[in-house]
Amino acid sequence: MMKIYVLFIALLLSGQINAEIRYADLQSQLGGDELLFISMADAPNVLADADSASHLRSYHNKFLREPLYDDYLHSLLTAMLGYNGFQHLFKNLGGGFVPVKVENDILIMKGTQDHCGGMEEAIVLVDLNSGDLTSILYSQESFLIHSTYETSEQLPQKGLLWIKRILDAYGTRTEPTRNKLLLRKMAGDWCQGYKK
Repeated sequence: MMKIYVLFIALLLSGQINAEIRYADLQSQLGGDELLFISMADAPNVLADADSASHLRSYHNKFLREPLYDDYLHSLLTAMLGYNGFQHLFKNLGGGFVPVKVENDILIMKGTQDHCGGMEEAIVLVDLNSGDLTSILYSQESFLIHSTYETSEQLPQKGLLWIKRILDAYGTRTEPTRNKLLLRKMAGDWCQGYKK
């Protein structure tokens, strides 16, 4: 009987772990000023292209600096974010010395700004089947998402899970966790993104 009970609990928990995260749920937790989605699907100089993105698979296990300056990625990111926005994203990715991963046809580049603990982070996701690109910047206790997807419901689960991880670890602007309060103290003047 005990084995059946343990098996039932394990199945119940595994269902909760694998449940999909929805943008709307994160939005309700964070609010409009802490989570903002900007679609670049209709921007004239931003064009997601599956054929141009297919070669990105070769960057698996390489360091971030090289793929981030790839013709396809660099041109899309600078068109979406502008020069200063790209520099901010690059800085929040940790300067480019982070391994790149390809999982389930998604290229994933993520990192944390040097000396900032988890106060300033970023992730870039590329769907290698469609060429769609999403950048998520966590800065000054808010998330800014630029994407070639038309709606926030199309965002990759990897990106939403990344936001959820940060939310679970640090809480919100109005209800920070103990971890976030300690990070603020440790980061001090090193982390320029955080304003006291």
